[in-house]
Amino acid sequence: MAERVIVSMLADTIGRIVVAAGVREIAPALTALIVAGRTGTAIAAELASARALGEADALDALGVDILQYYVLP
Repeated sequence: MAERVIVSMLADTIGRIVVAAGVREIAPALTALIVAGRTGTAIAAELASARALGEADALDALGVDILQYYVLP
């Protein structure tokens, strides 16, 4: 009977350790995904704003590559 209790406690402890390790591994990946999404959204909003205000057309008239100017670093 005591052996079953010890095995049960050990299994519960191992389960908690595995869950904690999994959360610690997944959290940075989710953070990176959120940051990448926010960055992409900001770039898309800036491009849309430039199109709406005519800035992109003005840069195109000057011969500036719009993708290189706005998107690429």
